[in-house]
Amino acid sequence: MIIEYQHVPFMPDGPLTLLIASILALMVGPLFYRVASTNDRALSFVDGLVLASIGGLIFFFVLPEAWKLGGLAALAAMLAGVGFPIVLERWLSHGKTHKVMLFFGALGLVLHTVFDGLTLGSEAHHHDVRPLSLAVLLHRFPVGLAIWAMMRPYGRKWGVAVLSVIAFGTVLGFMVGDNIAAVMTTAPVAVFQAFVAGSLLHVVLHRAHGTEGAKESPIFQTLGALAGVLGIVGVMQLGASHGHSHHDEGYFSRLLALSLESAGPLLLGFVLAAIIGAVWKLGVPRWLRQGNSATLALKGTLVGLPLPICSCGVVPIYDRMIRAGVPPAAAGAFLVATPELGIESLVLSLPLLGAELTGLRLGAAAILALLVGLLMGRIAKPFPVAEQEADTSFSRPTIKEIKGHLREVVDETAPWILTGLAVAAVFEPASFASWLGGLPFGAEVVLFGLVGIPVYVCASGATPIAAAFIFAGVSPGAALAFLLSGPATNVTTFGVLSTLHSRKTAIVFGSSVWVLAVLLGLGVNAILPGFKLASLDSGIHDFSWVSWTSLVLLGVLVLDATARTGVRTFLNKISILGTHHGHEHCGDECDSPCEDSHHHNHHHDHHQHTDCCDHDPPKFVLSKKALSARDKESGA
Repeated sequence: MIIEYQHVPFMPDGPLTLLIASILALMVGPLFYRVASTNDRALSFVDGLVLASIGGLIFFFVLPEAWKLGGLAALAAMLAGVGFPIVLERWLSHGKTHKVMLFFGALGLVLHTVFDGLTLGSEAHHHDVRPLSLAVLLHRFPVGLAIWAMMRPYGRKWGVAVLSVIAFGTVLGFMVGDNIAAVMTTAPVAVFQAFVAGSLLHVVLHRAHGTEGAKESPIFQTLGALAGVLGIVGVMQLGASHGHSHHDEGYFSRLLALSLESAGPLLLGFVLAAIIGAVWKLGVPRWLRQGNSATLALKGTLVGLPLPICSCGVVPIYDRMIRAGVPPAAAGAFLVATPELGIESLVLSLPLLGAELTGLRLGAAAILALLVGLLMGRIAKPFPVAEQEADTSFSRPTIKEIKGHLREVVDETAPWILTGLAVAAVFEPASFASWLGGLPFGAEVVLFGLVGIPVYVCASGATPIAAAFIFAGVSPGAALAFLLSGPATNVTTFGVLSTLHSRKTAIVFGSSVWVLAVLLGLGVNAILPGFKLASLDSGIHDFSWVSWTSLVLLGVLVLDATARTGVRTFLNKISILGTHHGHEHCGDECDSPCEDSHHHNHHHDHHQHTDCCDHDPPKFVLSKKALSARDKESGA
């Protein structure tokens, strides 16, 4: 997969020429942005290009290197960078929080450009780094474009200032070279880079207030994102051809291997989930409200386990069920069972986790849902409602209905699955060895079960991450504890339980899920001592045409989803600590939360995300008219 280059035509000669070319490439971004600002479709293309370029920069370059140097501390720092704005918004408005995170994100890009300067400076001592230098030059354009797009809503002067600092960072890295190379490749710097990478993810996913001037074109946004992905892969291949990016090439190989391994089962899972969704239309049948606690918990578990509904989708359904009079035993078991597995994640588990662990995962999910349902039946009181007629739950599906459900399943779960694959590919097995060796027996199960509680992760997305954990040396019980606690608990779940029942109920629910997940994980370790998974590092050429065809078809489904909804709307399904990226925030003028609808309060339908102040969806880029208005306002 590495492209060999004997000669690179049109390549600047000399280290100083390379430095000047890199700065000029940085400045092309604002010029391109200015031209694009006259056309809404071009703006959408830029938005998609920025999203994919910065996301690719983080996952393909920054995180693998940070993980290699900083280990779990770097991963924790990245999650902290993503979650820090959620905490910060308790004291600041969204607009001010966005500015703080924008500062950290820009700082991260400045640090990255110092590495660019180090790479270009090495040309002065080595004359065989032209492909690597070309890679640096090529990715400077999207970096400059991203900086200008992020800073432009706050005035032209801020964009110029940040680009100037980035240019200075490149010159600094070029001039000092080996004098700071040792410092820049230490664990503390890697951990800090991981934090600012998380901040940068927040910035690109949460667009700045005041960017409402363009009409979004999903198709052109998708084309821009596709161009960004191809550009990042091309840059990575150029760097790998010189041998300076072993960790980047390793990341790409692991990502592609995981994707090929998952493609066939995942495609089958999507189709089965669509058929089930079309055949079984969720209602509140009378039989789900009748029986003792054990029977009700069993019914809730059996109904919830096969449904293709992820963590974010089950919460409003649980709210509906409780208010419709479903007893807490059945509704509580349903709340746990539904996001724990699903037909698509069950099918995906077979190739990634193996038949043994997949079977134990299914059994553990059922046991967890049953026991939590029984507990909810004892501590939570049912809502008093009038007797209802049973809803019709089954129907004969049409092709149109199956197609609609297929699109719905892809829209809701594919963003999570892509994120899970991207994160899973970061982990290198060797990086876990020293850390795991220092933990006492059973401690990793407790830790991984605890880590899953605040993390908002879909069962399908968690599956490749759990497989990566096991590849890296984590016990199957610890991975299972993460798989159980992650999808079942998150901040949103706790909030809804507190509202519908009480804070005590929410605390008992979360604690019981964690304790039971740990106990089940310890049990799995006892059943599967010395459990190992076959490595995926054997090479992508070992996969059959079925895997490649399935991967292409999955790519078509994802492109169909982004072309219908837009890349940003597609990615807005993803959240980390229980807050949707899909909500639309208030700007600086909304310094206080809007009444009864602050974006951390998720009592909305699964498919409807409304703005707290009824703004139009904010755009990441400004139209020319909006730019002029903003410049007059800021005096820039």
